[in-house]
Amino acid sequence: MICPSGSRFLPDHQPCSYPAGRACLRNRCFRAHGLAPRLLQLKLLRHWRSIVDLVVCPSRAFADELERHGVSVDAIVPNGIPIQPLVEQPASVPAFLGFAGRLVPEKGTHILLEALALLPRSLAHVRLRIAGDGPERASLQGLARSLGLGDRVEFLGHLSREDMERTLATATVHVVPSLWAEPFGLVAIEAMARGTPVMVSAAGALPELVEEGRTGYLVPPGDAGALARRLTEVMTDPDGLAAVRREARRVACETFNIERAVDRFLALYAGLLNPAVATR
Repeated sequence: MICPSGSRFLPDHQPCSYPAGRACLRNRCFRAHGLAPRLLQLKLLRHWRSIVDLVVCPSRAFADELERHGVSVDAIVPNGIPIQPLVEQPASVPAFLGFAGRLVPEKGTHILLEALALLPRSLAHVRLRIAGDGPERASLQGLARSLGLGDRVEFLGHLSREDMERTLATATVHVVPSLWAEPFGLVAIEAMARGTPVMVSAAGALPELVEEGRTGYLVPPGDAGALARRLTEVMTDPDGLAAVRREARRVACETFNIERAVDRFLALYAGLLNPAVATR
């Protein structure tokens, strides 16, 4: 509703703070013939805003961004996920980091590769499994080779939900190294529901989902050194990881289950149909 590209992310891998319009051309996000229909679409959205009863966002951070650009938000309903039975951690499982997402610059996968290369010799056995595909896959594979990580990184490509859950169920830590301001961060919640500690960029909505040291860990976005240092700290603290794993699973099940999200949306619809309900 506020960005023609839908990402608020510039070609130079920096978050965008400009209003839609000339800045999209100046920053080379679009050419003129590609930008015009998208600006028209945004104009139509604003024109017909009066017929929309409610604007609902999945996070406070996303709502704040919309409101900074003149879009009022009526309610915040976090996304929900179906909770699956917990896969018990084997007594001995090889340590690996998990990543799931599109292979595009804003997801920060290259930062994760750089951080893996910076881990100390004592963690040289740690592998990385990357679930997902996208236009950056070839360049990321080249980066992994140039960093000497060829045998420590698995590019799994696109996986079905079932395959992803099974493949990443025993990850030591799931990393979400996003550079852009994620409107929510569904993969973080999915990992927490698997009982996997998550390490996420402190950007966008991710700090709303993860409580530092309790349900996961926060790191500065775009800082491979800080990510490597934090990974080293937590992966050499098995008791701390176990405690975070238990709490992450509990919070995901109680706060971010799909039933709770559906109930909140049903309540919003009920309030529209019967305003008396909404005031109770």
